[in-house]
Amino acid sequence: MTTQEIYNDIIEKLKAGKRPLVKLSPSECDELREKFLSAANNQNKDELYPLLCILDNTQTFIADLDQAFLCAFEKFQDAQTLVLLLGCMQRHIIEYKAMRGNRLTMDFLNILERGLRHEDAEVLEWTLRTVEAMGSQGIYFKATMKEVKPNMLAVFNKHKKASKQIIEMLEKRWNF
Repeated sequence: MTTQEIYNDIIEKLKAGKRPLVKLSPSECDELREKFLSAANNQNKDELYPLLCILDNTQTFIADLDQAFLCAFEKFQDAQTLVLLLGCMQRHIIEYKAMRGNRLTMDFLNILERGLRHEDAEVLEWTLRTVEAMGSQGIYFKATMKEVKPNMLAVFNKHKKASKQIIEMLEKRWNF
């Protein structure tokens, strides 16, 4: 199937209230990887969003997506796209590397550092969720999390409230 056919199938299943966990063939993975890098390079959200939908709903880990994710994080700075990228990054970069016994590279740590300092509260929340998914490597961000921890007024914004709760949970886990 083409990526467009896979995307349409996922949307149909989602509309029917089903969880579309798609398995991709090696050739479909290759096509998705190429299209993802192309959409990121061309800053084309119309092409990127369906690909992120597929990535978010696949059971298949897709190798060698590092360059495409790095490019996308450089090219797109709007909150909606960053949140989608962070969600897919958890699975296809962090979980994939952890499964292989590899750590995140400094390029990805720098991306997450920028996400922690992003002005949008939802981007902060999703970056913290991504840091949480990193396990012990997330302690790298200990100092930054202290700086960006939302204050008491965070209870009035659901994303700031969630961010505050995630940071407090990580503080307890890491004993700082």
